[in-house]
Amino acid sequence: MKIEDADLKYVKITDADQRYLKLDDASATYLKLDDAALNYLKIDDANVKYLKIEDAEQKYLKIEDAAQKYLSLDDAARTYLKIADGDARYAKLGSAVMGDGSVYTGFQAVGGGDTKTVLDVPGNLRIDAHGNGAGEGVNFVLIGLRSFDGQVQVALGDGSVRLVPVKLAEGETQTLSTDLPAVQLTLQLVHTEQDAKAQVLTATLSASGAEGPSVVSAQALLGAATQ
Repeated sequence: MKIEDADLKYVKITDADQRYLKLDDASATYLKLDDAALNYLKIDDANVKYLKIEDAEQKYLKIEDAAQKYLSLDDAARTYLKIADGDARYAKLGSAVMGDGSVYTGFQAVGGGDTKTVLDVPGNLRIDAHGNGAGEGVNFVLIGLRSFDGQVQVALGDGSVRLVPVKLAEGETQTLSTDLPAVQLTLQLVHTEQDAKAQVLTATLSASGAEGPSVVSAQALLGAATQ
Protein backbone atom coordinates (compact mmCIF):
# COMPACT_ATOMS: atom_id res chain seq x y z
CA MET A 1 0.00 0.00 0.00
CA LYS A 2 1.25 3.41 -0.83
CA ILE A 3 2.09 5.60 2.16
CA GLU A 4 -0.25 8.32 0.96
CA ASP A 5 -3.12 5.81 0.82
CA ALA A 6 -2.31 4.58 4.34
CA ASP A 7 -2.65 8.11 5.68
CA LEU A 8 -6.17 8.23 4.30
CA LYS A 9 -7.36 4.83 5.56
CA TYR A 10 -5.49 4.41 8.86
CA VAL A 11 -4.49 6.47 11.84
CA LYS A 12 -0.92 6.48 12.99
CA ILE A 13 -0.26 4.73 16.34
CA THR A 14 1.36 7.90 17.67
CA ASP A 15 -1.78 9.89 16.77
CA ALA A 16 -4.15 7.23 18.21
CA ASP A 17 -2.94 7.88 21.77
CA GLN A 18 -3.96 11.53 21.37
CA ARG A 19 -7.30 10.96 19.68
CA TYR A 20 -8.63 7.67 21.11
CA LEU A 21 -9.00 5.97 24.52
CA LYS A 22 -7.37 2.60 25.10
CA LEU A 23 -9.80 -0.21 26.07
CA ASP A 24 -7.83 -0.84 29.27
CA ASP A 25 -8.17 2.82 30.24
CA ALA A 26 -11.89 2.86 29.33
CA SER A 27 -12.80 0.28 32.00
CA ALA A 28 -11.15 2.45 34.62
CA THR A 29 -12.82 5.69 33.53
CA TYR A 30 -16.22 4.60 32.16
CA LEU A 31 -18.96 2.16 33.16
CA LYS A 32 -20.24 -0.43 30.72
CA LEU A 33 -23.92 -0.03 29.79
CA ASP A 34 -24.69 -3.53 31.09
CA ASP A 35 -23.11 -2.69 34.45
CA ALA A 36 -24.92 0.66 34.58
CA ALA A 37 -28.31 -1.08 34.33
CA LEU A 38 -27.41 -3.22 37.35
CA ASN A 39 -26.08 -0.44 39.55
CA TYR A 40 -28.03 2.66 38.55
CA LEU A 41 -31.67 3.61 37.97
CA LYS A 42 -32.74 5.42 34.83
CA ILE A 43 -34.23 8.84 35.55
CA ASP A 44 -37.38 7.92 33.64
CA ASP A 45 -37.81 4.78 35.76
CA ALA A 46 -37.18 6.73 38.98
CA ASN A 47 -40.29 8.88 38.42
CA VAL A 48 -42.38 5.71 38.11
CA LYS A 49 -40.91 3.68 40.99
CA TYR A 50 -40.00 6.36 43.54
CA LEU A 51 -41.57 9.45 45.09
CA LYS A 52 -39.71 12.74 45.02
CA ILE A 53 -38.83 14.09 48.46
CA GLU A 54 -40.75 17.31 47.88
CA ASP A 55 -43.84 15.30 46.88
CA ALA A 56 -43.46 13.04 49.93
CA GLU A 57 -43.76 16.01 52.28
CA GLN A 58 -47.12 16.86 50.69
CA LYS A 59 -48.56 13.32 50.75
CA TYR A 60 -46.99 11.69 53.81
CA LEU A 61 -46.40 12.55 57.46
CA LYS A 62 -42.96 12.18 59.01
CA ILE A 63 -42.82 9.53 61.74
CA GLU A 64 -41.55 12.01 64.32
CA ASP A 65 -44.44 14.40 63.48
CA ALA A 66 -46.98 11.57 63.75
CA ALA A 67 -46.01 10.95 67.37
CA GLN A 68 -46.83 14.58 68.18
CA LYS A 69 -50.12 14.83 66.25
CA TYR A 70 -51.67 11.37 66.56
CA LEU A 71 -52.25 8.77 69.26
CA SER A 72 -50.69 5.36 68.70
CA LEU A 73 -53.03 2.36 68.65
CA ASP A 74 -51.34 0.94 71.75
CA ASP A 75 -51.87 4.20 73.67
CA ALA A 76 -55.47 4.43 72.44
CA ALA A 77 -56.20 0.92 73.74
CA ARG A 78 -54.86 1.88 77.18
CA THR A 79 -56.63 5.27 77.37
CA TYR A 80 -59.94 4.84 75.54
CA LEU A 81 -62.74 2.30 75.40
CA LYS A 82 -63.81 0.89 72.03
CA ILE A 83 -67.45 1.66 71.17
CA ALA A 84 -68.11 -2.05 70.56
CA ASP A 85 -66.68 -2.92 73.99
CA GLY A 86 -68.74 -0.15 75.59
CA ASP A 87 -71.98 -1.61 74.24
CA ALA A 88 -71.04 -5.00 75.64
CA ARG A 89 -69.83 -3.84 79.06
CA TYR A 90 -72.04 -0.86 79.95
CA ALA A 91 -75.69 0.04 79.88
CA LYS A 92 -76.63 3.02 77.73
CA LEU A 93 -77.58 6.15 79.63
CA GLY A 94 -81.03 6.30 78.05
CA SER A 95 -82.02 2.79 79.17
CA ALA A 96 -79.85 2.19 82.20
CA VAL A 97 -82.28 2.75 85.05
CA MET A 98 -85.86 1.63 85.60
CA GLY A 99 -88.25 1.36 88.53
CA ASP A 100 -87.90 3.40 91.69
CA GLY A 101 -84.63 5.27 91.21
CA SER A 102 -83.19 7.47 93.93
CA VAL A 103 -81.83 10.94 93.20
CA TYR A 104 -79.04 12.54 95.24
CA THR A 105 -77.69 16.06 94.97
CA GLY A 106 -74.87 18.05 96.53
CA PHE A 107 -73.34 21.52 96.47
CA GLN A 108 -70.15 22.97 97.96
CA ALA A 109 -67.84 26.00 97.71
CA VAL A 110 -64.31 24.59 97.88
CA GLY A 111 -61.32 26.84 98.52
CA GLY A 112 -57.68 26.12 97.83
CA GLY A 113 -56.45 23.27 100.01
CA ASP A 114 -59.97 22.41 101.23
CA THR A 115 -61.49 18.94 100.90
CA LYS A 116 -65.29 18.66 101.20
CA THR A 117 -67.83 15.94 100.51
CA VAL A 118 -69.92 17.06 97.57
CA LEU A 119 -72.02 13.92 97.06
CA ASP A 120 -72.97 11.02 99.31
CA VAL A 121 -74.96 8.05 98.03
CA PRO A 122 -75.34 6.00 101.23
CA GLY A 123 -73.94 2.49 101.02
CA ASN A 124 -72.72 3.05 97.47
CA LEU A 125 -70.40 5.96 96.75
CA ARG A 126 -69.07 9.15 98.28
CA ILE A 127 -67.38 11.89 96.26
CA ASP A 128 -65.07 14.47 97.82
CA ALA A 129 -63.83 17.63 96.09
CA HIS A 130 -60.35 18.99 96.83
CA GLY A 131 -59.55 22.59 95.85
CA ASN A 132 -56.20 23.10 94.09
CA GLY A 133 -56.23 26.89 94.46
CA ALA A 134 -57.72 29.88 92.67
CA GLY A 135 -58.01 29.19 88.93
CA GLU A 136 -56.40 25.74 89.25
CA GLY A 137 -59.54 23.61 89.40
CA VAL A 138 -60.48 20.79 91.76
CA ASN A 139 -59.71 17.10 92.15
CA PHE A 140 -62.60 14.71 92.66
CA VAL A 141 -62.00 11.70 94.90
CA LEU A 142 -64.31 8.71 94.35
CA ILE A 143 -64.70 6.61 97.52
CA GLY A 144 -66.25 3.20 96.98
CA LEU A 145 -68.69 2.12 99.69
CA ARG A 146 -69.29 -0.96 97.55
CA SER A 147 -67.60 -2.24 94.39
CA PHE A 148 -68.18 -0.40 91.10
CA ASP A 149 -66.93 -0.66 87.52
CA GLY A 150 -67.47 1.92 84.82
CA GLN A 151 -66.07 5.04 83.30
CA VAL A 152 -66.03 8.82 83.61
CA GLN A 153 -66.33 11.25 80.72
CA VAL A 154 -64.36 14.38 81.57
CA ALA A 155 -65.34 17.50 79.60
CA LEU A 156 -62.70 20.15 80.20
CA GLY A 157 -63.29 23.87 79.90
CA ASP A 158 -60.95 24.11 76.89
CA GLY A 159 -63.33 21.96 74.83
CA SER A 160 -61.42 18.68 75.10
CA VAL A 161 -63.00 15.43 76.32
CA ARG A 162 -61.36 12.33 77.76
CA LEU A 163 -62.61 9.00 79.10
CA VAL A 164 -61.26 7.59 82.35
CA PRO A 165 -61.91 3.95 83.36
CA VAL A 166 -63.13 3.45 86.94
CA LYS A 167 -62.71 0.29 88.99
CA LEU A 168 -63.43 0.49 92.71
CA ALA A 169 -63.50 -2.24 95.31
CA GLU A 170 -65.27 -1.60 98.59
CA GLY A 171 -63.19 0.89 100.58
CA GLU A 172 -60.97 1.88 97.64
CA THR A 173 -60.55 5.41 96.27
CA GLN A 174 -59.77 6.86 92.86
CA THR A 175 -58.79 10.48 92.21
CA LEU A 176 -59.86 12.33 89.06
CA SER A 177 -57.45 15.21 88.62
CA THR A 178 -58.26 18.41 86.74
CA ASP A 179 -56.27 21.63 86.49
CA LEU A 180 -58.75 23.89 84.69
CA PRO A 181 -61.16 26.22 86.52
CA ALA A 182 -64.19 24.85 84.65
CA VAL A 183 -64.86 21.13 84.23
CA GLN A 184 -67.79 18.71 83.99
CA LEU A 185 -67.71 14.98 84.66
CA THR A 186 -70.30 12.35 83.80
CA LEU A 187 -70.00 9.04 85.64
CA GLN A 188 -71.66 5.75 84.78
CA LEU A 189 -70.86 3.06 87.32
CA VAL A 190 -72.28 -0.46 87.66
CA HIS A 191 -72.40 -2.72 90.73
CA THR A 192 -73.14 -6.41 90.13
CA GLU A 193 -73.92 -9.24 92.52
CA GLN A 194 -74.64 -12.89 91.83
CA ASP A 195 -78.33 -13.62 91.17
CA ALA A 196 -79.27 -9.95 91.52
CA LYS A 197 -79.96 -7.15 89.08
CA ALA A 198 -77.07 -4.81 88.50
CA GLN A 199 -77.26 -1.42 90.20
CA VAL A 200 -76.43 1.55 87.98
CA LEU A 201 -75.22 4.85 89.39
CA THR A 202 -75.17 7.76 86.97
CA ALA A 203 -73.78 11.06 88.25
CA THR A 204 -72.89 14.49 86.92
CA LEU A 205 -70.25 16.64 88.61
CA SER A 206 -69.32 20.20 87.71
CA ALA A 207 -66.89 22.78 89.03
CA SER A 208 -66.36 26.42 88.09
CA GLY A 209 -64.67 29.51 89.44
CA ALA A 210 -61.66 31.28 87.98
CA GLU A 211 -61.15 33.35 91.13
CA GLY A 212 -61.76 32.49 94.76
CA PRO A 213 -63.38 29.21 95.86
CA SER A 214 -64.55 26.72 93.21
CA VAL A 215 -68.30 26.20 93.06
CA VAL A 216 -68.92 22.44 92.90
CA SER A 217 -72.27 20.76 92.31
CA ALA A 218 -73.30 17.14 91.88
CA GLN A 219 -76.35 15.06 91.05
CA ALA A 220 -76.67 11.27 91.01
CA LEU A 221 -79.35 8.75 90.04
CA LEU A 222 -79.27 5.20 91.45
CA GLY A 223 -81.47 2.41 90.14
CA ALA A 224 -81.66 -1.12 88.75
CA ALA A 225 -80.34 -1.88 85.27
CA THR A 226 -82.81 -3.05 82.63
CA GLN A 227 -80.46 -5.79 81.37
